[in-house]
Amino acid sequence: MEDGMDPPVYWRKFEADCHRTNDLGDRKWANEFRSKFIRHGSERNALGRKPHFRADDPPKRKSSNKSIKGKTPTVVDGLSTDEMSKEQLEEHIVRLREELDREREERNYFQLERDKIHTFWEITKRQLEEKKCELRNREHEREEGEERHQVEIKVYKQKVKHLLYEQQNMISELKAEGVVSTKLLQKEHADLENQLRKDMCCLKVDVKEQELSSENVIRSLHLV
Repeated sequence: MEDGMDPPVYWRKFEADCHRTNDLGDRKWANEFRSKFIRHGSERNALGRKPHFRADDPPKRKSSNKSIKGKTPTVVDGLSTDEMSKEQLEEHIVRLREELDREREERNYFQLERDKIHTFWEITKRQLEEKKCELRNREHEREEGEERHQVEIKVYKQKVKHLLYEQQNMISELKAEGVVSTKLLQKEHADLENQLRKDMCCLKVDVKEQELSSENVIRSLHLV
Protein backbone atom coordinates (compact mmCIF):
# COMPACT_ATOMS: atom_id res chain seq x y z
CA MET A 1 0.00 0.00 0.00
CA GLU A 2 1.28 3.45 -0.89
CA ASP A 3 2.14 5.69 2.02
CA GLY A 4 -0.68 7.90 3.26
CA MET A 5 -3.30 6.09 1.19
CA ASP A 6 -6.45 4.98 3.01
CA PRO A 7 -7.71 1.42 2.50
CA PRO A 8 -10.80 2.54 0.52
CA VAL A 9 -8.60 4.68 -1.77
CA TYR A 10 -6.10 1.86 -2.23
CA TRP A 11 -8.89 -0.56 -2.92
CA ARG A 12 -10.33 1.76 -5.58
CA LYS A 13 -6.90 2.00 -7.21
CA PHE A 14 -6.55 -1.81 -7.14
CA GLU A 15 -10.05 -2.23 -8.54
CA ALA A 16 -9.33 0.26 -11.34
CA ASP A 17 -6.15 -1.66 -12.24
CA CYS A 18 -8.11 -4.87 -12.50
CA HIS A 19 -10.89 -3.30 -14.57
CA ARG A 20 -8.44 -1.77 -17.03
CA THR A 21 -7.57 -5.27 -18.28
CA ASN A 22 -9.49 -6.81 -21.16
CA ASP A 23 -9.62 -10.15 -19.38
CA LEU A 24 -13.20 -10.97 -18.36
CA GLY A 25 -11.98 -13.51 -15.79
CA ASP A 26 -9.84 -10.85 -14.05
CA ARG A 27 -12.77 -8.44 -13.89
CA LYS A 28 -14.97 -11.16 -12.46
CA TRP A 29 -12.31 -12.01 -9.89
CA ALA A 30 -11.97 -8.32 -9.02
CA ASN A 31 -15.70 -8.14 -8.39
CA GLU A 32 -15.44 -11.17 -6.15
CA PHE A 33 -12.53 -9.62 -4.34
CA ARG A 34 -14.52 -6.43 -3.97
CA SER A 35 -17.47 -8.37 -2.52
CA LYS A 36 -15.21 -9.52 0.34
CA PHE A 37 -14.89 -5.88 1.40
CA ILE A 38 -18.59 -5.05 1.18
CA ARG A 39 -20.54 -5.33 4.41
CA HIS A 40 -23.99 -4.26 5.60
CA GLY A 41 -25.20 -3.99 1.96
CA SER A 42 -23.48 -0.68 1.15
CA GLU A 43 -20.24 -0.20 -0.79
CA ARG A 44 -19.70 3.23 0.72
CA ASN A 45 -19.93 1.90 4.26
CA ALA A 46 -17.86 -1.12 3.37
CA LEU A 47 -15.05 0.88 1.81
CA GLY A 48 -14.90 3.00 4.95
CA ARG A 49 -14.12 -0.02 7.00
CA LYS A 50 -11.48 -2.70 6.85
CA PRO A 51 -12.08 -5.75 4.55
CA HIS A 52 -13.11 -9.14 5.82
CA PHE A 53 -11.39 -12.17 4.28
CA ARG A 54 -9.57 -15.24 5.43
CA ALA A 55 -5.79 -15.54 5.05
CA ASP A 56 -4.64 -17.48 1.95
CA ASP A 57 -8.28 -18.11 1.07
CA PRO A 58 -8.56 -18.30 -2.77
CA PRO A 59 -11.33 -16.23 -4.30
CA LYS A 60 -14.60 -18.11 -4.50
CA ARG A 61 -16.50 -18.07 -7.77
CA LYS A 62 -19.66 -16.42 -6.52
CA SER A 63 -21.68 -13.53 -7.85
CA SER A 64 -20.85 -10.14 -6.32
CA ASN A 65 -24.58 -9.36 -6.22
CA LYS A 66 -25.22 -11.85 -3.43
CA SER A 67 -25.76 -10.32 -0.02
CA ILE A 68 -23.20 -11.02 2.68
CA LYS A 69 -25.19 -9.47 5.52
CA GLY A 70 -25.07 -11.23 8.84
CA LYS A 71 -21.53 -12.60 8.43
CA THR A 72 -19.26 -12.32 11.40
CA PRO A 73 -15.78 -10.81 10.91
CA THR A 74 -13.20 -13.43 9.97
CA VAL A 75 -9.86 -13.81 11.68
CA VAL A 76 -6.60 -13.36 9.70
CA ASP A 77 -3.32 -14.18 11.44
CA GLY A 78 -5.06 -14.08 14.78
CA LEU A 79 -6.59 -10.65 14.12
CA SER A 80 -10.09 -9.70 13.17
CA THR A 81 -10.36 -7.97 9.84
CA ASP A 82 -11.76 -4.98 11.70
CA GLU A 83 -8.47 -4.74 13.56
CA MET A 84 -6.14 -5.04 10.55
CA SER A 85 -3.67 -2.25 9.89
CA LYS A 86 -2.84 -0.67 6.56
CA GLU A 87 0.33 -2.75 6.27
CA GLN A 88 -1.60 -5.97 6.92
CA LEU A 89 -4.23 -4.98 4.42
CA GLU A 90 -1.51 -4.20 1.89
CA GLU A 91 0.09 -7.61 2.52
CA HIS A 92 -3.19 -9.40 1.88
CA ILE A 93 -3.87 -7.35 -1.22
CA VAL A 94 -0.41 -8.37 -2.49
CA ARG A 95 -1.32 -11.97 -1.75
CA LEU A 96 -4.52 -11.57 -3.68
CA ARG A 97 -2.60 -10.02 -6.57
CA GLU A 98 -0.28 -13.04 -6.56
CA GLU A 99 -3.31 -15.30 -6.41
CA LEU A 100 -4.77 -13.39 -9.34
CA ASP A 101 -1.54 -13.90 -11.32
CA ARG A 102 -1.51 -17.60 -10.48
CA GLU A 103 -5.12 -17.98 -11.52
CA ARG A 104 -4.40 -16.12 -14.74
CA GLU A 105 -1.49 -18.47 -15.47
CA GLU A 106 -3.63 -21.48 -14.63
CA ARG A 107 -6.43 -20.17 -16.80
CA ASN A 108 -4.02 -19.60 -19.69
CA TYR A 109 -2.64 -23.11 -19.17
CA PHE A 110 -6.10 -24.66 -19.18
CA GLN A 111 -7.05 -22.58 -22.20
CA LEU A 112 -4.01 -23.95 -24.02
CA GLU A 113 -4.92 -27.46 -22.93
CA ARG A 114 -8.49 -26.85 -24.07
CA ASP A 115 -7.22 -25.60 -27.43
CA LYS A 116 -4.97 -28.66 -27.74
CA ILE A 117 -7.87 -30.97 -26.92
CA HIS A 118 -10.11 -29.10 -29.35
CA THR A 119 -7.45 -29.31 -32.06
CA PHE A 120 -6.92 -33.00 -31.36
CA TRP A 121 -10.68 -33.51 -31.46
CA GLU A 122 -10.94 -31.68 -34.79
CA ILE A 123 -8.06 -33.73 -36.24
CA THR A 124 -9.60 -36.95 -34.95
CA LYS A 125 -12.99 -35.94 -36.29
CA ARG A 126 -11.49 -35.16 -39.69
CA GLN A 127 -9.61 -38.47 -39.72
CA LEU A 128 -12.79 -40.27 -38.73
CA GLU A 129 -14.67 -38.61 -41.60
CA GLU A 130 -11.86 -39.55 -43.99
CA LYS A 131 -11.96 -43.16 -42.79
CA LYS A 132 -15.74 -43.20 -43.13
CA CYS A 133 -15.44 -41.81 -46.65
CA GLU A 134 -12.77 -44.40 -47.48
CA LEU A 135 -14.96 -47.13 -46.00
CA ARG A 136 -17.93 -45.94 -48.07
CA ASN A 137 -15.78 -45.94 -51.22
CA ARG A 138 -14.51 -49.44 -50.49
CA GLU A 139 -18.04 -50.61 -49.77
CA HIS A 140 -19.18 -49.06 -53.04
CA GLU A 141 -16.32 -50.75 -54.90
CA ARG A 142 -17.16 -54.06 -53.22
CA GLU A 143 -20.81 -53.73 -54.24
CA GLU A 144 -19.80 -52.91 -57.82
CA GLY A 145 -17.42 -55.90 -57.86
CA GLU A 146 -20.18 -58.12 -56.50
CA GLU A 147 -22.55 -56.88 -59.19
CA ARG A 148 -19.96 -57.53 -61.92
CA HIS A 149 -19.32 -60.97 -60.48
CA GLN A 150 -23.03 -61.79 -60.48
CA VAL A 151 -23.31 -60.58 -64.11
CA GLU A 152 -20.33 -62.73 -65.13
CA ILE A 153 -21.83 -65.75 -63.38
CA LYS A 154 -25.13 -65.14 -65.17
CA VAL A 155 -23.32 -64.88 -68.53
CA TYR A 156 -21.37 -68.09 -67.85
CA LYS A 157 -24.56 -69.89 -66.90
CA GLN A 158 -26.18 -68.77 -70.14
CA LYS A 159 -23.15 -69.98 -72.10
CA VAL A 160 -23.17 -73.35 -70.32
CA LYS A 161 -26.90 -73.66 -70.91
CA HIS A 162 -26.42 -72.88 -74.60
CA LEU A 163 -23.56 -75.39 -74.91
CA LEU A 164 -25.64 -78.06 -73.17
CA TYR A 165 -28.52 -77.33 -75.54
CA GLU A 166 -26.24 -77.61 -78.58
CA GLN A 167 -24.74 -80.83 -77.21
CA GLN A 168 -28.19 -82.30 -76.66
CA ASN A 169 -29.22 -81.39 -80.20
CA MET A 170 -26.03 -82.90 -81.57
CA ILE A 171 -26.58 -86.10 -79.60
CA SER A 172 -30.17 -86.28 -80.82
CA GLU A 173 -29.07 -85.75 -84.42
CA LEU A 174 -26.35 -88.39 -84.10
CA LYS A 175 -28.84 -90.85 -82.62
CA ALA A 176 -31.28 -90.17 -85.45
CA GLU A 177 -28.55 -90.56 -88.03
CA GLY A 178 -27.43 -93.79 -86.33
CA VAL A 179 -30.94 -95.20 -86.45
CA VAL A 180 -31.35 -94.29 -90.12
CA SER A 181 -27.95 -95.73 -90.99
CA THR A 182 -28.71 -98.93 -89.12
CA LYS A 183 -32.02 -99.33 -90.94
CA LEU A 184 -30.34 -98.72 -94.29
CA LEU A 185 -27.64 -101.26 -93.55
CA GLN A 186 -30.23 -103.76 -92.44
CA LYS A 187 -32.24 -103.23 -95.65
CA GLU A 188 -29.12 -103.52 -97.78
CA HIS A 189 -28.12 -106.69 -95.96
CA ALA A 190 -31.59 -108.15 -96.39
CA ASP A 191 -31.65 -107.27 -100.10
CA LEU A 192 -28.21 -108.77 -100.58
CA GLU A 193 -29.24 -111.92 -98.76
CA ASN A 194 -32.38 -112.26 -100.91
CA GLN A 195 -30.35 -111.73 -104.06
CA LEU A 196 -27.87 -114.39 -102.99
CA ARG A 197 -30.70 -116.84 -102.33
CA LYS A 198 -32.17 -116.17 -105.77
CA ASP A 199 -28.75 -116.67 -107.36
CA MET A 200 -28.31 -119.97 -105.48
CA CYS A 201 -31.71 -121.18 -106.61
CA CYS A 202 -30.85 -120.34 -110.20
CA LEU A 203 -27.55 -122.14 -109.88
CA LYS A 204 -29.23 -125.19 -108.44
CA VAL A 205 -31.65 -125.22 -111.36
CA ASP A 206 -28.82 -124.87 -113.82
CA VAL A 207 -26.88 -127.68 -112.12
CA LYS A 208 -29.98 -129.89 -112.21
CA GLU A 209 -30.56 -129.17 -115.86
CA GLN A 210 -26.93 -129.94 -116.64
CA GLU A 211 -27.14 -133.20 -114.73
CA LEU A 212 -30.27 -134.19 -116.67
CA SER A 213 -28.65 -133.23 -119.93
CA SER A 214 -25.57 -135.29 -119.09
CA GLU A 215 -27.70 -138.27 -118.23
CA ASN A 216 -29.57 -137.98 -121.51
CA VAL A 217 -26.29 -137.81 -123.41
CA ILE A 218 -24.93 -140.86 -121.64
CA ARG A 219 -28.20 -142.75 -122.23
CA SER A 220 -28.15 -141.92 -125.88
CA LEU A 221 -24.61 -143.11 -126.21
CA HIS A 222 -25.49 -146.43 -124.68
CA LEU A 223 -28.20 -146.94 -127.20
CA VAL A 224 -25.90 -146.42 -130.11
